[in-house]
Amino acid sequence: MTVAVLGLCIGVLVASLPGSKAVDPFPIVPNITSTWSWRHDGTNENGLLTLYADGTSQWKDEKERGNWKLIQGGHVLEAFFGKVHHKMSYLKTKKYALLVEPVRTPPSTMKLISAVNGGFANFSAWTNCDAPCGGGTQDRSRTCSNPPRANGGADCVGEAFETRECNTQRCPVDGGFSDYGDWSECSVKCGGGVMTRTRSCTNPAPANGGAGCERLGESTETRSCNLGACQVDGGYSDFGEWTNCTSRCGGRGTQKRFRTCTNPAPAHGGANCAQLGDKMEIRDCTSDDCVTIKPLEPTELKCKLGKSKKGCNPTFVVKKEKKKKINRDAVKICKVVDGVVTEVCQQPHLSAYNKYVLRSGKVVHAEFGGVYVAVYSEEGTDYVSDPVTVVVS
Repeated sequence: MTVAVLGLCIGVLVASLPGSKAVDPFPIVPNITSTWSWRHDGTNENGLLTLYADGTSQWKDEKERGNWKLIQGGHVLEAFFGKVHHKMSYLKTKKYALLVEPVRTPPSTMKLISAVNGGFANFSAWTNCDAPCGGGTQDRSRTCSNPPRANGGADCVGEAFETRECNTQRCPVDGGFSDYGDWSECSVKCGGGVMTRTRSCTNPAPANGGAGCERLGESTETRSCNLGACQVDGGYSDFGEWTNCTSRCGGRGTQKRFRTCTNPAPAHGGANCAQLGDKMEIRDCTSDDCVTIKPLEPTELKCKLGKSKKGCNPTFVVKKEKKKKINRDAVKICKVVDGVVTEVCQQPHLSAYNKYVLRSGKVVHAEFGGVYVAVYSEEGTDYVSDPVTVVVS
């Protein structure tokens, strides 16, 4: 099939269905697009016909006149058409062919621009974790700006957004007290005691480094109880000394001793000591022999130095009741100094009627003056008389 050319011998390009040949007086640069402006005859439609170097073609409606950019083989050819559209004949049959009038920009006005594939910039810093513990997430992003996609280049390859887990450690759990338990029994039955109750740091128990319960107060409470005074049962003291024997001078009699309910004394309704036995004990006794030891009057003797001792001898009566005998060797007369009986003693002279007389020469000497007592010792007991004073002048 042949189609007439409508133009001024500019050249003819025929595009046909597969199998037909296309002749282009202006060879197309391999892998670069050529753009043609054309018009349907009789259809009053405008559009762009693009013939590629590999023999394929593309048409689309024209929306605006001006510059058109078409991608092929990673490059862009800018075709500048100006304001003029050229006629193009279009014959439509079952097997059609296009006869176009090429309108090409002179080669000197064409510019080959490299396509720029987009490249990712570095990732931004990670965002703050959205949870302080127990597992959260944080993310970061990057932009397709290093370099940005341009001139029909490819988009960036890869992910622009990343997410990761963070703060996966277990969260610390501060301890909390449980409720208090029951009060314990009072520590005493009376007199004031204490009772306690406790609580535990288990609600919840501290975990993962959390604080204990010390900040919340004490784990134990106490309170007073059984404040009433305790009843005190009485108790006996020790027995006191035995009383004197009721008989005298070797006779048989009795003596007593007592104890009191004061150890402790009964108090606050406590029992007395009656259930503990008698407060008095009685026993038989035999009295000691009665010893009488006393000075004869006068009890103050005045003597002249160097004179005869007549009338200046201290004399004492020592005897027993019921005419019992005195051990005369157990009688002595001793000097008293500052109220203390000394060991300066003499065996006295026994005269009639149980009289014991201190004799020491016939003349009074200065050292004879002083205080004297009679002492009688029997079965470990010392009987001592009242004193006699001798004044020597």
